[in-house]
Amino acid sequence: MEKNFTGKQVQQAHMRLAMRRRQWIRSALPEFRGSIRIADVMAAEPGPARDAMIHAWCAAVWQAWQDSRAPIAALLKDELAIE
Repeated sequence: MEKNFTGKQVQQAHMRLAMRRRQWIRSALPEFRGSIRIADVMAAEPGPARDAMIHAWCAAVWQAWQDSRAPIAALLKDELAIE
């Protein structure tokens, strides 16, 4: 979200991480996981409306996991040189 990567770039980063790393950081599950649910995303009309809802859903999820941002950022910096 912060870097404005495309979905394809995110997918490629996940694949690179999966090939390199076997031990993963553990983050506490947030009590509140965001105000938008996947059902809300799927209820949006396909096309620009759904694309906007996907973006809003991603932002809501990332906000819910904000307490885990620092270790995730460190992992991406160490493993993929993403700053």
